[in-house]
Amino acid sequence: LGLKFRRQHPIGKFIVDFFCREQRLVVEVDGGIHEESEQIAKDENRDAYFHQLSYEVVRLSNQQVLERPELALAEIARHCKGIPRPKR
Repeated sequence: LGLKFRRQHPIGKFIVDFFCREQRLVVEVDGGIHEESEQIAKDENRDAYFHQLSYEVVRLSNQQVLERPELALAEIARHCKGIPRPKR
């Protein structure tokens, strides 16, 4: 889609996995630890912080990214605004 993403980008007190300034989009790629209840609560608080800053947050699992990268990219594209969607 021609978008630029920064890797390991700081936003406030957090460092996000990927950030697209143009789309105000945060992409987090989560490992298995993110399935644990304590980490889920931390992730929800983190996402709420980003939403307060008017950022959209997309969370993908490591498994999604590694095994089905085309679906991971389609999910990211779904959250982008004002860009023609790729045809499936």
